[in-house]
Amino acid sequence: MAIVRAVLMAVLMLAIISLPAWVGVGSPLLRASTASAAAAASPLSDDNDNDDGNWNDNGNGNGNSNRNDNDDNENGNNNDNKDDHTPYRPSPPAPPTLPPGVVARCYAAGEAGALSLMLDGGSVTLDVVSTSSFPRSSKATLAKVDPASVPGAPGPVLGGIVFELRAQEGCDGTSLAELPADANLGVAYGVPATPAKLRFARLDGGRWVDVPTVPDPNPSNPYVSATVRRTGTYVLYQTP
Repeated sequence: MAIVRAVLMAVLMLAIISLPAWVGVGSPLLRASTASAAAAASPLSDDNDNDDGNWNDNGNGNGNSNRNDNDDNENGNNNDNKDDHTPYRPSPPAPPTLPPGVVARCYAAGEAGALSLMLDGGSVTLDVVSTSSFPRSSKATLAKVDPASVPGAPGPVLGGIVFELRAQEGCDGTSLAELPADANLGVAYGVPATPAKLRFARLDGGRWVDVPTVPDPNPSNPYVSATVRRTGTYVLYQTP
């Protein structure tokens, strides 16, 4: 009987000594209990950390890192398509450059306006007025002429004022012998002269033909004018 009690006491002491190993931190019993609690709390044994990175830790040693980083998948296509649907329109050709001493203007039908040419002795102006506008599109040109290149005028040429008046059909058509309508031709001169003695003349067949000339009503205003229709070379001269 004493032997039995001694054996029981030894078994009891061994159980008491072994108990902390089974229930302590890291013991098999505690690990099993913890694993059971985790399994109960999360029916998915896969550690699905679904932050759109799809990290599937299947516990089988297979770390399937299926990271579809769509934020980084820009496909290299930066579609900056700035399609403004603006139709292509070619730039109009630049007008031809006129030589020095030449001015030109294309008048639309019914258009009024002035065309001026600067010369050494003054300025020549062709004025198309609204009451006598061109009935069709026409081009007028004023060009400087060297006085030495034309026959001598009936009197002294005022300030070397010799010029040519040209006209064309349309803006670039055939030459016209006359303007489509009467126009005012005037000269503002910058040299001393007697307005009443100034005359326009047009070169016709090698000779000068006088054109009725009107001085400005203000005698102190150095300006004379005439109503013209014919094209050709004109001169402003002074009678004796």
